Amino acid sequence: MKKLKGNLTKDLTVDNYAVNQTEVARITENALAHARRVQKFLDWMNWAENPSINAWWRSKAYNSRVGGVKNSLHLTGEATDLGSSKFSTFTEARFDKYAKKWFEICDEDGVKGEFGIYPWGIHLGSNIQYSKKHYRFDKRAA
Repeated sequence: MKKLKGNLTKDLTVDNYAVNQTEVARITENALAHARRVQKFLDWMNWAENPSINAWWRSKAYNSRVGGVKNSLHLTGEATDLGSSKFSTFTEARFDKYAKKWFEICDEDGVKGEFGIYPWGIHLGSNIQYSKKHYRFDKRAA
């Protein structure tokens, strides 16, 4: 099997696709489509200092170890967690603005998205199979 290297998009690499993983990651067409959506979001954010990629694709074992849900979009490479302390200080209005933009990007591709915020960063999920609407959550106070 050939090991891929390089970029999937301008800012997203094969290495950060499988960050923290020891198993071989499979990159599917849905994962590539998700990468393009995340890149659009990163371009829209236009931050001089890009947030770190804390998680993207996860193996079942790793997802279980970190407390991920059984049907996590990380298992198919269709969720990305971006880490930055800047996210934890978001006002409700800024949280709404970021969620709205993510959902617009998902709508352009005809998929449903999930947007969540944690003390450590944000979660961007796309291609939700189990929902007919976008899903958002705020776990900063949890």
